[in-house]
Amino acid sequence: MASSHGRDIPESKTAAATPSSSQLSGKPPSASKEKSRLNETYQGPVAPWHKWGPYVSERSWGGVREDYSPWGTAWDFLTHDMARSKAYRWGEDGIAGICDRYQLLVFALAFWNGRDAILKERMFGLSSPEGNHGEDVKEYWFYLDNTPTHSYMRMLYKYPQEEFPYARLVAENAQRRGPEVELLDTGVFDQDRYFDIFIEYAKAGPEDICIRVEAFNRGPEPARLHLLPHLWFRNTWAWTDPPGSEPSIARATRGKNHITLVTTPTLRRFPTCNFHIRWASTTCTLPPAVKYFLRTMKPTRLAHTGPGPPIVSHTLRTHFTDMSSTESNASSTKAGRSRASITAMTWRRVTLWSCICG
Repeated sequence: MASSHGRDIPESKTAAATPSSSQLSGKPPSASKEKSRLNETYQGPVAPWHKWGPYVSERSWGGVREDYSPWGTAWDFLTHDMARSKAYRWGEDGIAGICDRYQLLVFALAFWNGRDAILKERMFGLSSPEGNHGEDVKEYWFYLDNTPTHSYMRMLYKYPQEEFPYARLVAENAQRRGPEVELLDTGVFDQDRYFDIFIEYAKAGPEDICIRVEAFNRGPEPARLHLLPHLWFRNTWAWTDPPGSEPSIARATRGKNHITLVTTPTLRRFPTCNFHIRWASTTCTLPPAVKYFLRTMKPTRLAHTGPGPPIVSHTLRTHFTDMSSTESNASSTKAGRSRASITAMTWRRVTLWSCICG
């Protein structure tokens, strides 16, 4: 064996000469808990520990699966700007999202820094015609951990405190012929003015999932952040004639620092679950109520093309809304029309706990 400096180093014989604890006891080494979960016997098409996992894309806009254009121009048919107003048919998107194996019930996070014109619900990037080197994501997120059964998952998303420069990234990259303009080049991360948002999932059982969201203000001054947990059914009912029955999500109980939601499926294939949310922070604004939105495609904003009715019922989402604000428009998630938030962080750290129970 050679060292990094090129000199030969004799192999150590100490490790080989030292017996392991299993050799001393005469017993075979025990399998890890994760390996035991992988080896569990089951009936049915899906292993229980794989029923829930990170089966949600960061972006489904601009993809060929949602393309019903006559010339196959998927990038132009469903853009990032259209994504918040139109129902997906084949697959949802979200930040740090999880869902059941068939993506019928979905959970994901959304954020708002109080400055953006829209909620941060999905990852942004340039399409192939917009980028000077083809399609290119313009966000920063990191997958930190994940086990084979998704019994533990951890992700980090970095969200600027200043207004996200959507238009600037598109305009400047369209004029460039050299290196792309990246999000870091726009200056929105100067002086560390951003949030580190950690999202963790831990399974106590195949259908008992605990979720922890921790947000850290890395900037030099207090800054406001809205955390919005979203729970919704993928729209699988509006594509037939007549449309199918819609499932529902309703509030079951509410306490001083927790809310419980219950899903009510209309068909056996829809999952049933209880969704518990608990928050803890000395510097946050707690949500006094829960708002429900059935998002629709607005005819005044998008031209109707492809299958489905002219006004397409979108995913049923749960929003935590500040009731002191003006009434929200149910056909839009435009943050400027509603101070939708579960918490507003004014200093360094805030933590949110959630739990999904099947």
